[in-house]
Amino acid sequence: MSSRTFTFSVDIPYQNFLDYYKGIASTVVVTADSGESMELDASHFRDFVSPHGVRGRFRLVLGDGNRFESLEMIDEF
Repeated sequence: MSSRTFTFSVDIPYQNFLDYYKGIASTVVVTADSGESMELDASHFRDFVSPHGVRGRFRLVLGDGNRFESLEMIDEF
C-alpha cells in the first residue's frame, strides 16, 4: 500500500461555489504543484467554505487506485 500526496491552491469565490450546492457542478478541477490536473468531488471542500468561498493551500492524499484518503487545508489566504 502506498499513498500519494499532492499540494495545490484553490481560490473559488463564494458565489461560484454555490453552483456546487445547487447541483449545477459536482467536481472541482485543480492543478497540483507538480503540474498534474485532478478532478475532485466538490463535497470534499464543504468543510472549507467560508463567507469568501474556498481559498487556501491544500494537501490531498490519494491511496491505491487513486482512492481519496484525505484533504486538509494547510494555509488560508
